[in-house]
Amino acid sequence: MKTIFLLTLVILLTNLPSWSQGEDKKQPYMLVFLTPLNNNQISVEEAQVIENDHLRNIGQLSESGILANAGPFEGGGELMVLNTNTRNDTETLLLKDPAIKNGLLKMEILSMEFRQGGICSPEIPFEMKTFSFVRYSPTNQIANYKTNADFDMKRAHQGHVDYLSSSGNVLVEGIFQGNDGGILIYKGNSLDAKIENDPAIKQGYLNAEIKTIWLNVGSFCGN
Repeated sequence: MKTIFLLTLVILLTNLPSWSQGEDKKQPYMLVFLTPLNNNQISVEEAQVIENDHLRNIGQLSESGILANAGPFEGGGELMVLNTNTRNDTETLLLKDPAIKNGLLKMEILSMEFRQGGICSPEIPFEMKTFSFVRYSPTNQIANYKTNADFDMKRAHQGHVDYLSSSGNVLVEGIFQGNDGGILIYKGNSLDAKIENDPAIKQGYLNAEIKTIWLNVGSFCGN
């Protein structure tokens, strides 16, 4: 099933908008995390129909230019990057998706601005590969980081991200509006030890969740 899903995504995402050097690939985007939910009231057959409708909806968003990028996570869930204006606009749009409407996917919407890298045109021929995906989230125990009080720790975290970028393996890095953390996409694996050395993680200011994500090669690109 995963192979079919990935092949379908490759076909659908060939319609992603092209970004020339003159366009702002760093503009703010809406980042959407889609998490699978169990709905015992829906049969396996019905769920398959809904998933097919969900994929068609992704295709429509891609053709309309609203979907800037997307990819599934290993183990379940999806990432979508939408070219929409506000979180409310994004929520209204996604509530029409069959999988969300029928309780098979939960959505989380965050406004994000790229600090490094951005959205670019996928390479041709289209190919999907795995990358390491890191999501940084402020801890509940230490509110200073989120309320902008501890500038030194933020600088230390950003310095560590810049250090990782110096290897040439950081594809993109983005920060969420409201100091709600951010993301980093890394070329390659064995990232855990590198992320754990982040001062903000060592001091308990940030959590880091590391996953593997499938992305169209070239759809995210560096500076």
